Amino acid sequence: MAFEILSILTNEAKHRMGLMLATGASFKITHFAVGAGGHDPLDPSTALTPNPADTDCPGTFFTDVIDSYYFAGDFCPVFVCNLEEGEAVGDVSSLCLIATTVYPVAGTQFLFSIATMPLKARTDMEKWVFEVGVQF
Repeated sequence: MAFEILSILTNEAKHRMGLMLATGASFKITHFAVGAGGHDPLDPSTALTPNPADTDCPGTFFTDVIDSYYFAGDFCPVFVCNLEEGEAVGDVSSLCLIATTVYPVAGTQFLFSIATMPLKARTDMEKWVFEVGVQF
């Protein structure tokens, strides 16, 4: 099953993009996280509005590396996040992109963007593919 989803930048991502322009500090999107905190608990068919002030993916219970990326246009990277059979089994309603710093200090991770969706139940026999675009 494939899903196209749009994520919004976190405040931390915006701050780090500003640092990149001013100082040359750099990072890249390396991981994704899946959680169950993106839906309205009183109405699971409704997604909550993502909060750009968040520093953790809402309800995270699974994290993995980005599988690949492509460009939907000159300025629009799309990150491909695969959930294989047996991974992230349970309720899913949030997906986040995680960035890793490259320069000047490599290896620090931060929440880059957040996407929310209505609650979806995931079984251990399914393969899901998320194609995640980022709204700048």
